[in-house]
Parts: sequence; structure tokens; C-alpha cells
Amino acid sequence: MDVGQRFFAGYKKRLLDNIEVMKEKLFVSFSGGRTSGFMAYYLKKTYKGEICFVFANTGKEVEATLEFIDQCDTRWNLNLNWIEYDPQKEHGKKNWFKIVDFASASRDGQPFEKFIKKERIPNPKYPNCSGRLKTLPMHNFVKHHIGWKEYKTAIGIRFDEKKRINWKSAKERNLVYPLTTEFPVDEKFIRHWWDQQEFDLNLKDYQGNCDFCWKKSDRKHVTLIREGIDLSWWQRMEQLSEYNFFRLDRSTEDLIDMSKDESIKSVGDKHENRPNDGLYDPLDIGQSCLCNF
Repeated sequence: MDVGQRFFAGYKKRLLDNIEVMKEKLFVSFSGGRTSGFMAYYLKKTYKGEICFVFANTGKEVEATLEFIDQCDTRWNLNLNWIEYDPQKEHGKKNWFKIVDFASASRDGQPFEKFIKKERIPNPKYPNCSGRLKTLPMHNFVKHHIGWKEYKTAIGIRFDEKKRINWKSAKERNLVYPLTTEFPVDEKFIRHWWDQQEFDLNLKDYQGNCDFCWKKSDRKHVTLIREGIDLSWWQRMEQLSEYNFFRLDRSTEDLIDMSKDESIKSVGDKHENRPNDGLYDPLDIGQSCLCNF
């Protein structure tokens, strides 16, 4: 019995019961993270209605994320749709996306830059990048390219993350959370499941899908800078704008300066020589991002 068979064996009756009601059109938002990847596997195996998998590329995803997504698509026959934010200039146009694939997907931040030029740099005061770069074009694609009018949207939030869910809003927006309600799993389960697969997402936890997402904690930013991440795109966007990306209205240059402070430990070293180990540290404050679910 392979991993997939062992995984589903204990839940066979529950899955069969759920499948009876899982026959509506289902759009699956694929972020490129491990939880999202597992959700895609689970739904591909169990869902009996029409299903559509979509990944919206911002151009700032790390290459390991794109490779992981391509592997999931190829190995599990997801028929994944790759799209990018691309608002049409003509008045009245409905399309906010263009269709790409693994080979043609932007690696230089072009979709993200289009959003910034059309609106502004996202930051804690204007946290709209996920909504514009992913949510809007994905739903636009499903409605105007696939042609669906009514459908559910599956989001990869685990049972141990359920506090992030606004259930009232979810009902109004037809959002479903299969890994919270249909098949509750936690981070430990996801880790164990991926450890048994033939491939995995080749990223450290603090890296994330977006190479230098402004929602990361200061400590993660400092660690990435010390590891030599290319920040030229982030610097150029700030130079072209009146706004900065990061908390407390800090710029990329401010974070580079912070990384030179030897008293600030990197992620792997943060517990060394710290008298307040285990206590609240503002350097570790970050925000969750829908790009990772």
C-alpha cells in the first residue's frame, strides 16, 4: 500500500460521505506552498465535481516555488492554469490576466511592477498586493475564460490555522477550507506527508514563496540579506515611488543597514546569547500572507 493509499484508508467512510456533497464547481487557488500542494493532491483524489486549479504568478516567486508547482501539476495531472496580472488598457475590457505556463512565467517581477505602476507600492498601510495580483485575476480568469458563473473557491488553510478564517465572509464569498473542515490537518501532518513523497518544496521556512515579501519579520529580512538575496528589484520600485514597502515606513536600504547590526541574530542563531529567550521579540513580528496558503 503506497503513501496515498495509507493516507486515505483511515478516512474512507468520511471521504465517501463528503464526496456526495462535493459536486459543485470548485476553483482551487494554488499558492505553491506545501499545504496548498497537499490540498491539490487531496482534491484531485476525492473531488467528483468540476474542478479548476489556478496559480497566479507575481513574478517575484522564487524559482524553487515555480519548480514545485510544475512538479505537482505534472505528477498529479492537475491541468493547472498559470496566469499573471495583466490589466487591459481598453475601457470596458473584462480581462485582468494573461495566460502563461511554467516556461513563460515571469521571473523578473513584471506582473508585480504593473500593479505598482497602476496603483502604488503595497505595505502595511496598503496591503493589497495579494488581492490585486492573485485574487482578482484568478476569479476574473475563472469567470471570463473558463466561463463559470457560480462556484466555490478552495483555500489551503489548515485546521491549526483556522483562527485566520472569517467564517461569515467565507460564506458570503463561497470560500471553502477543505483542510479545516473536510479533512482537518495540521502543520505536523503536512510535514510528515511531504517527507514521504518523491519531491518537495526546496525552500527554508523563512524564505517563503515571495523572495522578499514585505510581510516577513525583520529577522527574516535580515537573514535573507545576509544570505545575499538580490534586492535590486525592491530598491528600484522604491526609487520610482514615493512609498516604501516595509513596516514603520522603512525602505529596502533601511533593512540593509539593519542587517549590519551584529546584535541582531539571524533566524538560525536567534537564541544565542539572548537573556530573554522564549519571550516576545518585536524582531519576530510578521504577517501571514494568502500567497503562501
